[in-house]
Formats: sequence, structure tokens, C-alpha cells
Amino acid sequence: AKSSNKQDFLPQIYFYLGNAEFELGNVTAARAANQQAIALIENRRLSDSAVVSTGTIDKLFEVYQQRIRLDLAENKIEEGFYSAELLKSRWLV
Repeated sequence: AKSSNKQDFLPQIYFYLGNAEFELGNVTAARAANQQAIALIENRRLSDSAVVSTGTIDKLFEVYQQRIRLDLAENKIEEGFYSAELLKSRWLV
């Protein structure tokens, strides 16, 4: 249980790193951190052997919101809507 708790913090670290990079105006680095956070959460969520905590699911919601914000900041309106749809589908599953 302790080792899995440490893994729960990794997406949060990437999320906060992405926020910091975005606020500094470095959208490329923010997107890279965001993609890492999404990958970590999705791998854990889709794994049959992993138990996903409520905090991780909440962070999934925040990470996808961040992705939408990044899409809109880069004027990728269509991708932003796609990200919003992904958020809804991930939240419901």
C-alpha cells in the first residue's frame, strides 16, 4: 500500500509542474508535463491489478481540465472540445 501511495503523487507533481510552466508562459513544457500526468493516471486506471484512489480520479479531472486550458491557449479549439469529451468519458467510466 505504501508503494502505491507514492505513485499516486507522481501525477500531482506533473500537474503542478504543468501549471507552473503555463503561468511562466512555457506552453510546450506545460503540455509535456500534462501528458506525463495523463499517461500515469490512465495507465493506473486501466490496470486490472491497481486500485485507483478517489484522489487519483479527482486529479484525473483536474489534469484533463488543464489539457483543455492548454488547447485553448494554443488556439486549438477543436482539440479543446475533444479533450472536454475525453474528460466526460473518463469521468463516467
